[in-house]
Amino acid sequence: MKTCYKCKQPITNGSTAVNHKDGRSYHHSTEVQGYNGAGGLGCPLDSQIIANLEVAMSQGFKPEFCRTHYKFYSDS
Repeated sequence: MKTCYKCKQPITNGSTAVNHKDGRSYHHSTEVQGYNGAGGLGCPLDSQIIANLEVAMSQGFKPEFCRTHYKFYSDS
């Protein structure tokens, strides 16, 4: 699953994406916005971020933390 280079959120299967000329992808519209790719509302915002992650995880996305965050949270 590709990740949006603007918001760093996964681009889910039902979302639409635009490919930048250098090969990076970014959201045109997200699945959780409920417009089936129409409208060009861009990246998920506010409450849509968690909803987008939940949809992505149900589609097989596995979120990862950088090693610094992993060490910090695993020591707690």
